[in-house]
This record gives sequence, structure tokens and C-alpha cells, in this order.
Amino acid sequence: MRLYIILIFCFSLFSCSSTSTINYEPVCFDTEDEAKTIGNIVFNQGFNHRVSYWVTGDSNITIPSLGLLWAGFDPQPYCPSGGYPILIAFDSKNSTYDSDNVLRWAKTVLKAMLKEQAIET
Repeated sequence: MRLYIILIFCFSLFSCSSTSTINYEPVCFDTEDEAKTIGNIVFNQGFNHRVSYWVTGDSNITIPSLGLLWAGFDPQPYCPSGGYPILIAFDSKNSTYDSDNVLRWAKTVLKAMLKEQAIET
């Protein structure tokens, strides 16, 4: 339960920041709850650590301000045919890592982790 409270707090910080970069990997889920469930699974199975491996070479380092969003925004621009996406959020002003590099690897890792869950992207 504490983990979810911490995650909600972290995600709310993302929404308050005006310099966050939102990146979208085109996969839309039927319901917001389904996007939330898959987003939680992906995040809890080490999304940040996997991205860190490709960015820093060390999966034990976490990348500050990197996260996933699945609720609290208008899904229409991301899923014009309907549905709810998972978005990658990264606030580069709170990180020393190159934004383009982090987001490129985050998209690759998210796509791979969705395939592990048998979800086609």
C-alpha cells in the first residue's frame, strides 16, 4: 500500500511540473483500469532499472523523474479511436541524463515489457 501512495505522489509531482516531457508509445487499452493495471505491472517489474541499464550501463541506478502515467490526463490526443494509453514522463530539469537518450530507451523498454505481458504494440 505504501508503494502505491509513493507512486501516486511521484506521479502527481509530474503533473505539477511544466517542463516534463511526455512520450507516448502507441498502445491504447479499453479501460483506464486496464491501463493502470498494466502500467503498475510494468513499473513494478523494473521499468526504471531496465531503462537505467541502457542509459547508464548499471541497472542498480535509478533515473530521477522517470515514470509512467496512465490516468489524470485527456486520453483523446493519444488514443483518437478511443481507449486509454500509458505515457512515459521524464522531467529532464531534475536529471543529469540526456532527455532524448532517456526517452528513446524508455520507449524501447516499455515496448519490450508490454510484449512480455503479451500486449501487441
